[in-house]
Amino acid sequence: MNPWFPSISTYKRTVKLILLWNLIFCLGQSVYLVLYNLYLNEFVPEYEIGQIVGLGYLSYAGFSLLGGILSDRIGPRKTLIMGIFFLASGYGGGSLAESSDFLYFWSIVTGLGQACTMAMFVPVLTEYSDREDRMRLFSIAYGSGTFALFAGTLLAGLVTDSFQQFLSFSGIASMRITVLFAASFVLLSVIPLLLVKTNTSSMESKLISPEQSEVEKRRVYIPVSLYGMTRFMEGMGVGLIMPFVNLFLVGRFELGTTMISVVMSIATLGTVFMMFLTPIISRKLGEVKLLVIYQMIGLPSLILLSFTTNLWVAALCFLFFRTMYYSTLPIQSKVIMDIIDKSRKGLVSSVGLMSNTIGIGLVSPLSMNLVTDFGNYWGYVYSFFLSFLCLVVSVTCFYWFFERNRERLIVVHNRTKKEHMDQYNCQE
Repeated sequence: MNPWFPSISTYKRTVKLILLWNLIFCLGQSVYLVLYNLYLNEFVPEYEIGQIVGLGYLSYAGFSLLGGILSDRIGPRKTLIMGIFFLASGYGGGSLAESSDFLYFWSIVTGLGQACTMAMFVPVLTEYSDREDRMRLFSIAYGSGTFALFAGTLLAGLVTDSFQQFLSFSGIASMRITVLFAASFVLLSVIPLLLVKTNTSSMESKLISPEQSEVEKRRVYIPVSLYGMTRFMEGMGVGLIMPFVNLFLVGRFELGTTMISVVMSIATLGTVFMMFLTPIISRKLGEVKLLVIYQMIGLPSLILLSFTTNLWVAALCFLFFRTMYYSTLPIQSKVIMDIIDKSRKGLVSSVGLMSNTIGIGLVSPLSMNLVTDFGNYWGYVYSFFLSFLCLVVSVTCFYWFFERNRERLIVVHNRTKKEHMDQYNCQE
């Protein structure tokens, strides 16, 4: 297999179906992410947009642990299918709601759907993949999904403006219809998952019984707690920026929907390219070191983005920041999954996402309040600078916990796994 052009032809039919689900799902999700805040901006004050977005992320965080427990009980695939129905309902309901109460309600439903879908992405891939090829598969999955995000991001503005130009729809009606299309794509993504058979062949799932000793629980939850801490700080950093990039482009550069889609889609395309390169570079430099390098490139771009008033400089800075940040996600997934037993992967993924989304949910209202209080220029400067500080703390902690102490964590994981293998063999 050519490492520069990863092929999925060598993977099983099940893996191909999961990748197909990911493509359709990400396509629908990207349209929603580009347009929903712009849609709200048509009739909701900025501070209330922050509250609605924050509530959605807090709902996502609150239900993530439930998603992880369901994953460990009924399997990640079934949990994912259930989450898709909630998410499509939340997207559709939010696009049709007109009162604040209904917007808050559908934001909570959307958070529930996200908890049962986003948290299951890594566990589903892990369940149907081999450890030796997992880094490549994660990169293919993240890369192909991000390419779908690129396509959806680009199409969102073009479709919306086409409704206005050729069908004479109002701006808010055009956005509403396009968001409904996004909900439909999310719902359609369930079809490939229904064709995936439940994986029952893995004996490893039997290795950890519910009757765990307290010593073993501590061994399992040490890396989980550390991972949760780093993801919380990362979430605070991301929550100050990423949910509101489209509003930032409107406020500072007065861009239309199509140009916002173009800027965001170019940044997404850069992420696709880097995700496919990540497995090659990580073999030479090491996964955690590569993560640090990516952040060292992306974070200075964030500071420059906060100050610039030149659209092209802003677009380039956003390209670097988004590309470097999202390229770290498959690296994080690989590192944590390598040191966690299979029976706890769903819970671990959910804890990471829960911590991350709590951070996003807590600071999202703060970001919009800063803009309301200090204006479109200095409000975003302060918001981006706080984001920079949070992300620096996050990457520093991740490096300290999982690079300097990685060998010790792997030893603990292997010892726990061996003890349960011996116990399983004795019971047999």
